[in-house]
Amino acid sequence: AGPSPDLSGALAMLRSPAVAAYPVATALHDLLNGGPRSSTECLGVLREHAGRGDPTALWALGLCRYLGSSFAPGLPPQNYAEAYTFLLRAAEHGHAVAQNHIGVVYEKGHGVASNVRTAAEWYRRAAEQGYADGQFYLGQCYQMGVGLATDVPMAMVWYRRAADQGHAQAIDALRSIRLPCAYLGCPHVAAGGSRYCELHG
Repeated sequence: AGPSPDLSGALAMLRSPAVAAYPVATALHDLLNGGPRSSTECLGVLREHAGRGDPTALWALGLCRYLGSSFAPGLPPQNYAEAYTFLLRAAEHGHAVAQNHIGVVYEKGHGVASNVRTAAEWYRRAAEQGYADGQFYLGQCYQMGVGLATDVPMAMVWYRRAADQGHAQAIDALRSIRLPCAYLGCPHVAAGGSRYCELHG
């Protein structure tokens, strides 16, 4: 089915103390969670800040159009093409979450022609900024040869970077790759009965 945009991580960042009073964060929170303000008011806040070129507001508007009213009643109808326009503008401004989301859009072909090579490049941009979900998706691209030549050791590098940030799927991916090494008699298995591979771990 392919990946979906990382809402939990993105929204956790918006809830952090550093941005708790940020109008875009509170407006998006109310839209997605049925907060006290009307959807019209919240969308107005997002459009106002997006009009000033605020990358997070552009990403938020793209997310709203991507998810649509079936996700939350206060959102506008789903429109992948419009979502892409906002997300791309945010991504081009260096917004890591938007860059990752653009990768998802290209991999799934939502609002654009599917292009796994382009998807992998956008995942890389997000990953290189330290965004854990982008690191995990880039690792998947390397592991499964999606848009990139298959390179399991490189997949391990990106999975580990995401895992170091507590990314649960990346942690599981590391385990699934490392454990078979011992069972297959890999010559790099550490001494002392370790189940993990020195080369891959």
